[in-house]
Amino acid sequence: MKLTELTPAKIQTWKREFLARAEPDPVSQRHAKVSVNSFLRRARSLFSPKVLRHLDMTCKNPFEGIEFEPRQSLRYRSQVNLEELVLAAREELSVSQPEAFKVFVLAECAGLRRAEIDTLTWTAFRWKEGTIRIEPTRHYRLKTETSAGEVAIDKKVLASFRGTRP
Repeated sequence: MKLTELTPAKIQTWKREFLARAEPDPVSQRHAKVSVNSFLRRARSLFSPKVLRHLDMTCKNPFEGIEFEPRQSLRYRSQVNLEELVLAAREELSVSQPEAFKVFVLAECAGLRRAEIDTLTWTAFRWKEGTIRIEPTRHYRLKTETSAGEVAIDKKVLASFRGTRP
């Protein structure tokens, strides 16, 4: 299809047909809404002023007035029983693979990322404050500037690390 033939009406028709093809169950409907919004956002970006100023064409943005589906929550909802998982990890790993157990605890109890855990130094532990400081080090570059900060960790969990320092 030529860009000059692309109209809001054709986009709206495509959108309705795309959503209609989804199975009627809630999971499929949610997936279709997320997908249609994603496709529309990406296609609409081709008509942004930043892109159009580099092209020698004068076509109207066919996405003006096209409404998106209500935003679908992408928030993760765990179905894992964390208490059972921690007890099982303690039983299985704490003695046989203590380093793996430390990684597990830092990930699950402090929410640290793998790179943060792998490059964590002992100076990051703030024993009195009950926190772990995430900051750039010789071995670690922040994923984003907002990644820096203090991560609260239960003092009992933190205390379990105190005796493991080499």
